[in-house]
Amino acid sequence: MAQAVRDIRRRIKAIRNTQQITRAMQMVAAAKLRKAQELALSARTYTAKLSEVLERLTEDGAHLGHPLLTPRPVRRVTLVVVTSDRGLAGSYNTNLLRRVETVLAALRQRPGSPGADLVLIGRKGRDYFRRRSVPVLRADIGVADEELSDLARKIGGELVRSFNRGLTDEVIVIYSRFVSVLQQRPDERCLLPVARPERVTSLREGPGPGTSAGGTGADGEDLAAAAGTILGRPEPAETAAPGEGAGLEDVRALAEAAEEDRDLNYIYQPEPRTVYSLLLPKFVTNQLFQAFLEARASEQAARMTAMHAATDNAQEMIEELTLTMNRARQASITQEMMELIGGADALRRG
Repeated sequence: MAQAVRDIRRRIKAIRNTQQITRAMQMVAAAKLRKAQELALSARTYTAKLSEVLERLTEDGAHLGHPLLTPRPVRRVTLVVVTSDRGLAGSYNTNLLRRVETVLAALRQRPGSPGADLVLIGRKGRDYFRRRSVPVLRADIGVADEELSDLARKIGGELVRSFNRGLTDEVIVIYSRFVSVLQQRPDERCLLPVARPERVTSLREGPGPGTSAGGTGADGEDLAAAAGTILGRPEPAETAAPGEGAGLEDVRALAEAAEEDRDLNYIYQPEPRTVYSLLLPKFVTNQLFQAFLEARASEQAARMTAMHAATDNAQEMIEELTLTMNRARQASITQEMMELIGGADALRRG
């Protein structure tokens, strides 16, 4: 019985040490989440303004005949998959990789069964597809937050050049969209060919169907840049941005300003077609950069939630084991007392 009590104490000590680690990881993830969320919200504001400029140029006919806007028969598809470098983030990577498999299965069912190439961001995605027969063009791991902008610019430029040369006919980025701290939604977005940027919806009109009114609820959506066509279905234009603080106020002010100067005429130098040709590759790079930021915020939110759950589960195990240990100790003491009473009674009779 004494051995059982010692074993339970060792288990309690080990679980308590693990609990300290998970609690520390939860605090670190919470600190990183705050920074990542602010960056993601700032990127949404910039994306909305860039989309507005392109939409205005589209009204002037500057988009006509641009190669990045021209759909063509799809023989080769490039998938940009954004996963994390580390685990301990709950089902974050599992859900994302399951979404990638769904996209690959849908591609195989398309007419002509176009081939797929992968551009992998994150160690988990690289390790997952290393054991599969999908061609990998490049894999980047261990990318720091401050390097995401340069990476998006580099990969975006390579994708645009590959599309212009006919090496790929469609580019899709698959990432985890940050909806709220408790919800991260695996999603995909068509980068190339670029769909015509849609008009930014004013927040004064209220949230659309399935969105929350300026909050961080589970149904909140991004304030998107452009609608795209993914796997043969249109991607809905994104509406109200989930956020808090200055991010939401900036987006609201941007939407109101866009409504006020909608009727103004602008003179472009150089001509609108040249400006459009310069901005469109930047638009693709910005979409990719925003996907990176959304994925980073989603990763930290998923890790914080997972570590919080692990800490609570460790506390429950400690309480259950403590109760079991106390019962074992009580049983041991009771047995010893019964043995003493029995021995004393035997001596008295004998």
